[in-house]
Parts: sequence; C-alpha cells; structure tokens
Amino acid sequence: MSKHLIVLGALALSGCALLSPPTVTPVHLADASQHGFYIECSSMAACFQQANQTCPQGYQETDRRQQTLYSTQYTTGSYDEKKKLYKAGKPYRVANTVHSLTIQCPKDLSITPR
Repeated sequence: MSKHLIVLGALALSGCALLSPPTVTPVHLADASQHGFYIECSSMAACFQQANQTCPQGYQETDRRQQTLYSTQYTTGSYDEKKKLYKAGKPYRVANTVHSLTIQCPKDLSITPR
C-alpha cells in the first residue's frame, strides 16, 4: 500500500469528526427570564440551524467563535526483514475547525435542547 493512500485514509478518518451533529449545552444566565445555550458544530450554518431548532420563537446571539485545532499524527512504520531495519512512520498535520454559537432566548416551558 502506498504511503499516499495511508495518509489520505488517515485524513479521511480524522475528517469524520467534522460531520458530527451539533452539541447543545445549557448555560446559566443572570437574567432568569432567558434561557442560554452554547452550541458547538462543524460549520456556522449548522450552528444557526441548531439555534433555530433550539429557540424556534427566536434568539439573540451573544457570542460567535471559530477555532482551528491542529494535531500531529504519524503514518505506520515498516520493518525490512532483509536489512533487519525498522523505518519510522512519517508525521503529518491534521486541522479540525470547530464553530460555536452562544445564544439566549425567552423562557418557554416547552423548549428542550435537541
């Protein structure tokens, strides 16, 4: 198997995290008449869609962020039987961008985070 296929496969697998569904975490606000939510997603469009589902009667955006996290991963090493020599794997860098949106909306007893 070529080194390029290994790297592409690893990149594809690490990219699956980008397709994960948005997470919604309730946050406490000083204003008791409002609900607060922290939404984390793979794209800002997904965050806005989730915000509309979480607060269907409307919301106020209080914070918007985008953070790119980098990690170094390594390809698998190999062992040459004839030369009795181990060749270490090569490093490659993976970037994962996370988007987040913090919102607040009026309290309604029928609202539950999805």
